[in-house]
Amino acid sequence: MKKNYFSGSIDFHDACNYYINAGKKRIIIPIRNMHKMCNFDGLTDSTGLIMPGTELHLVEIEKENGIMVFPDHTYYIKPQDNNNTIRRNINSLGVENTYTEFKESFSYYCMPGIIETIAAFGNSGHPGTIIIGVNDFGTPIGIRGIRNRNDQKCREDDVRNRVKQQMGLTLSRAISFEWQTTGNNNLICLIRVPKWSGEILFIHGNNLYVRYGSTNQLLKNSDLVDFIKNRQESSQTTKRYPINLTMSSIRKAIN
Repeated sequence: MKKNYFSGSIDFHDACNYYINAGKKRIIIPIRNMHKMCNFDGLTDSTGLIMPGTELHLVEIEKENGIMVFPDHTYYIKPQDNNNTIRRNINSLGVENTYTEFKESFSYYCMPGIIETIAAFGNSGHPGTIIIGVNDFGTPIGIRGIRNRNDQKCREDDVRNRVKQQMGLTLSRAISFEWQTTGNNNLICLIRVPKWSGEILFIHGNNLYVRYGSTNQLLKNSDLVDFIKNRQESSQTTKRYPINLTMSSIRKAIN
């Protein structure tokens, strides 16, 4: 039986599949099949899915009809999610995924997308990182107009104030900022959004975004109603989401 061995890392997943970057090859493996292969204890997020960045050593097997298929693999390695890894790989950031969003700047044009992504990460029940100073291709281009720490603090305060105005003080205090310089001397900023277990996050009072793959999805009509109902039913605390806010949001979104 012919077998091909190679390594890859999970870029992202959607509702059905894992998308794996294996050098020149992009591999798609159904989520159900992947979890039949191995126990991924310690490598999954709160939803039970494998975290992006996890490295896999895969085996492609030839069946009797000559078709090469998955699944099987020999072992896996826990991703190194720390600042040193980011600095080593900062010139090759890959692609946007469930946990990562790229924005070129803190400009008036980009800021609405930054706030939208913070809300989407929070509503999706997992942490996320927005990297400012990176283009859509994952290439660091740097942030212009930052001369000192005061300039950095101004950008941070602007984001926090917008989050506070639209989604509340608690979330504005929960996000964090990391400023780094790439190997090409490009300044970038990482906005860390922690796993959010508070109230549902609305923008402008009635827009509810969730993270789906590498995009933010605006929920409307029955999707919005179902999301709110599911969140309320799954709450394990006595604190409920404000009924007057959610019902108002539902009416505004539907109308």
